[in-house]
Amino acid sequence: MPRIPPAVRIISKAAITEFSEKCEFMNATLIDEHKYQRLLGEALPVVIRTEQEYQRLLNITEQLMGKPEEQITEEEGRLLELLSVLVEEYEDRMHPLPKAKPHKLLAYLLEERGMKPSDLWTAQKPGVGDPERKTQHQQVTG
Repeated sequence: MPRIPPAVRIISKAAITEFSEKCEFMNATLIDEHKYQRLLGEALPVVIRTEQEYQRLLNITEQLMGKPEEQITEEEGRLLELLSVLVEEYEDRMHPLPKAKPHKLLAYLLEERGMKPSDLWTAQKPGVGDPERKTQHQQVTG
């Protein structure tokens, strides 16, 4: 089975979380049961046991996430939430993140990307790539 790189999983989960937070308003809305049943019948969400099921549900998830926010219906939003739970559970079960001390995990991720610890400092320096951050830094240091 192919290994999913941790960076891909983190981005995927972050995107799903961001979408879910943006669509919180949907939680208070009632869903149309017939539309939702139709979507469930098309997607056939299941507890993922195989790579094929994983890929199938991941493709549906990506299709839904590719739609503009304002075009996603309440029913699609609920289906997306369900699929994201199933996909995340499978990824956690089949491709668990290594248990390591934070500094060792950071060192591993830096090495994977061909970076040095000093590269993190450069990325975090005030004013690098973000004029507002530079202005804030100048105001604080004055």
